[in-house]
Amino acid sequence: MKSPENDIADRIEVWESLQMVWMDVDFEYEVELIARFCANTKYSIVELKEIYWNEVMPAVSPNLQQLIPEWTGYNSEYLRVQVLKNHTFGRSIPDLTRKSSYSVTSWRLLEVRVLTIRANNLTDCEIIIL
Repeated sequence: MKSPENDIADRIEVWESLQMVWMDVDFEYEVELIARFCANTKYSIVELKEIYWNEVMPAVSPNLQQLIPEWTGYNSEYLRVQVLKNHTFGRSIPDLTRKSSYSVTSWRLLEVRVLTIRANNLTDCEIIIL
């Protein structure tokens, strides 16, 4: 997989989608939309996992620690700058036992949904919102 700096055009929409994990929203209502989007990208599940943990999480997870967290998602330019400034691309996935249970649980839910959508080759109109 290309580095984030060399793949911005394709990565930005993935970043925009995955950032919603760390916005002040009910993740249960967002997971299906995020998974559907990610399932329809060129990235493998391993690459999506790397993008989640090494690019998006370092850039936006501090949002949920704010007194008044963002809930609509950051604009594309701010998100791009934050990801490029904070990513850990090329490093191994962090030890998940040392990460917040929220981030781990959210990834596991997303991973299952992405794999299920891809396995079933579902189209937008066939997906049942959980």
